Amino acid sequence: MAEAAPARVPESDKPMEDQRSPTPPSPQLAAEKNSYLDSTEITLWTVVAAIQALEKKVDSCLALLLTLE
Repeated sequence: MAEAAPARVPESDKPMEDQRSPTPPSPQLAAEKNSYLDSTEITLWTVVAAIQALEKKVDSCLALLLTLE
């Protein structure tokens, strides 16, 4: 048995928010985003520095082990 198709909503009955032009982001929102990106970048550099320090320690331990032969 066929069901009736749902009625289409006329364009004029849609909410007005769809027809508004996009507003630019507020300065506060932009500052928060930049702050988040800065903190992420600092965290990345902290991780890179930790990996480099570990690599240096492994190299020094390897050199010590090679002298035991």
